[in-house]
Amino acid sequence: MASMNNRTNWIHSAALDVPFILAPPFVVLAIVWACPGSFGATAEFREWHWVALVLLIDVAHVYSTIYRTYLDPLARQYYRRELTWYPLIAFVVMVLLHSFNTLWFWRVLAYLAVFHFVRQQYGFMRLYQRGASPPEWKRRMDGITIYAATIAPLLHWHTSYPKRFNWFMPNDMLGVDLPGTARVVLWVHAVLLLAYVLSEIMMVRRGSLLNWPKNVLVAGTAISWYMGIVHFNGDVTFTLFNVVAHGVPYMALVWAYGRKRTMKDAQAHRTIRSIFSLGALPIFLGSLFILAFLEEGFWDALVWREDRWFFQAFYDHLPVVNDHALLSIIVPLLALPQVTHYIIDAFIWRMRKGGDRDGWQSLIFGVPAEQAGKGS
Repeated sequence: MASMNNRTNWIHSAALDVPFILAPPFVVLAIVWACPGSFGATAEFREWHWVALVLLIDVAHVYSTIYRTYLDPLARQYYRRELTWYPLIAFVVMVLLHSFNTLWFWRVLAYLAVFHFVRQQYGFMRLYQRGASPPEWKRRMDGITIYAATIAPLLHWHTSYPKRFNWFMPNDMLGVDLPGTARVVLWVHAVLLLAYVLSEIMMVRRGSLLNWPKNVLVAGTAISWYMGIVHFNGDVTFTLFNVVAHGVPYMALVWAYGRKRTMKDAQAHRTIRSIFSLGALPIFLGSLFILAFLEEGFWDALVWREDRWFFQAFYDHLPVVNDHALLSIIVPLLALPQVTHYIIDAFIWRMRKGGDRDGWQSLIFGVPAEQAGKGS
């Protein structure tokens, strides 16, 4: 059996991966059980929930992408065309969509976000799968399992509508109330998870080492998506599982990448090398919090008008915008960092052949780039 100290499976190290990538779903579950009044299914979403979860994690993690792209000289060099044109194209499409129908604008964004969240868990699973050489059936089983752990709760959401929560706003998800179908979805979900457990037992019996990080990642994914969407069915609980289990690991991944990149090539990254030291961690996080605060301040003063208590300075200098034509420019512009994050994330962490232009795989995995994705 593989030891938890087997460093070949870590993205950065056990000291970073365990608390910040693997543990968040389990920590969230413990918090919900320990504090049901503040985080349980019937908890009321309060201002401090919004600040802690949405502002400081959900919005902040979006901006961590800039340290992997626009502030990374190698990424700018190898992804210059994508980093320039994709946001411009996305902005034009969003303006047209918002002009056509506001609800469908948010609906498309919601499903784009869902795709991004699902793919992140798949990507982390593949990262922790590296270094092994499982048979093709096992490789496929692992992929099916991580998709089952995420998509099955989403299907349950769509067939047990409405829920006591939403992604961005009411009715941004399409759904109907089909109790029988929802139950079938959960049974299929359970069968697929059981099949995964049996496949792991089979591999160990055949002499394979048990990949603890990968299995903890799969278990955490199953817990966070099932508990957050199906079991608790509460606004605060859904947000807690959804945001923490996604945003914290992503920021940790970006920091791990930046740390290894600057340690390897400080000269090429002299403009930001100090950001990725332990002593500068407050600067790294603080920069994300400031950008998140500025974005949300513009959102609230110009569009939502819900949190004057927190954004009074913005209210003092910005008017509320009611003109639909103007909103069709302002809203896409404010949503652009988020959408750019979704789009860019689809290729900067790509593990397929030819998707590692700036050498991120060889940097993190510590092996030649052509071998980094093998054994996934």
